[in-house]
Amino acid sequence: MKLPKWSAPKGLALKRPAINKKIIIPVLGLVLLLGLLAVIRLVSLKLTPELPPEELWDTALENTMSANSYRYQVEMIFDGKTNLRGEGERLSPDKVHLKGTMDSVKLEFIQIGETGYMRDPYSKQWLALEGNQLSNSELFITELNPLGMFNFKDIPEIKAQGEEEIGDEQCIVLNLQPNVANPFMENFINFDYKVWISSKDKFIKQADIKAVSKGQNQVKFNLKLKFSDYNGDITINPPPVG
Repeated sequence: MKLPKWSAPKGLALKRPAINKKIIIPVLGLVLLLGLLAVIRLVSLKLTPELPPEELWDTALENTMSANSYRYQVEMIFDGKTNLRGEGERLSPDKVHLKGTMDSVKLEFIQIGETGYMRDPYSKQWLALEGNQLSNSELFITELNPLGMFNFKDIPEIKAQGEEEIGDEQCIVLNLQPNVANPFMENFINFDYKVWISSKDKFIKQADIKAVSKGQNQVKFNLKLKFSDYNGDITINPPPVG
């Protein structure tokens, strides 16, 4: 049975929806542009080979050591007890400022050239230590010069351990088993370094350093470092003394 052909009633005209070319063309252009950018990004990622762990570490260490300035956080732990917490900033070639607490005592140091300054935790007065470079002394080498912790004799073992986010920054994680040249650390063995390196600019962003002392009375050592504001605008001036 053949059905009758339907037609619109007289006086009723069917119209196709109007297409606003002024709107649809820019929208299509934007969609195509976003798609093209996504393809370019994927292709560039595939064409950019991942650096071997040894080469990545050498690049990150060189970039970090060459920075004109940076800010850092340091936490030192002995046998599970936090011995020091501090925040500092360094400005090349020889300026450093550190504030924090050591064994629950507030401390603050400034080093400018050959002159060191220490704030008395009780009187709050600044004391000048002429001719005494605190940042190069064995006692304060870790607190005032945290990059000294990456002074290695050699690195027998280094491995990549994937990627993690530090804040909103993607980082490559390396595990290092080095032989250190740091005089403060020479009494420790079995060093284990976990280091986070920025995927974008190849700077050291964070480090978790663990070690155990030599001898029968073993002491567990853990140092946590965070770095930021590489080549940032940092000013360090001498404090008022007396």
